[in-house]
Amino acid sequence: MQIIEALQQLHMKQFYEHLFSALLELSCDLHTVKIPKWHRSPSWTEVYLDVTTVRWLLRKCGRVEIESRRKCIEPVCTFISLLPGTLSKEKKRKFKANLVHQTCLTDMSKQFSIPMVYQWLDIVIASLDCYTLAFSKEFLNPLLFQDNNQYSRLIVALSYIITKISMSTLYDIVTYLPPSSQSYVFTPTYISQFETAKCTVIVRLLNFITALSSKYPQDTMRAIDSSFYNNDLTKLILTCVFNPT
Repeated sequence: MQIIEALQQLHMKQFYEHLFSALLELSCDLHTVKIPKWHRSPSWTEVYLDVTTVRWLLRKCGRVEIESRRKCIEPVCTFISLLPGTLSKEKKRKFKANLVHQTCLTDMSKQFSIPMVYQWLDIVIASLDCYTLAFSKEFLNPLLFQDNNQYSRLIVALSYIITKISMSTLYDIVTYLPPSSQSYVFTPTYISQFETAKCTVIVRLLNFITALSSKYPQDTMRAIDSSFYNNDLTKLILTCVFNPT
């Protein structure tokens, strides 16, 4: 089963590489010209390649397959700069991300289920992938996290992961959700899959913090409340360095 999934991801990666190389070879003018012979996909509102291409790629950025998602994130940043009327990075003071607000596990009214936990972790990973690349390329400024004086739901989710998930087991996660009369017994496979997903989130989290700190050290300290940099985060970083197993 794992071999089949690996082959599927490889084929999707090759497909996106071929598609993006072909699109980038087109003249910039062709992206904004309407050609009658072009077939319009049912999911596309127009046959122009400019905004429609970016919208399609943005939807693909939320795919579960990590390699496919990453291959879509990179050209999004490339095509955005080609859109007519788009300001250059030098003339742009703020750029909104408009990703879907994330809901922490504690905000969920459903009873515990392993697929629900995995789905939430996948959503957070996808958001971290998008944000990390955008910050590392300097397309976004962390000041957007304090837009309208509202605390970012992404930062809330990351704080929850740091304090509640990073050092917890599946049995601990159960206690965070609404109480249930059902008792849970997790197989070694479930436990291993959870630990793998948790480690993936932690790695993406550290990459996210690194991208912010290296590109926007001062703005990051202004945009993200000091409570985010707590003892739990310090403990997590030290554990990853000195006891990664």
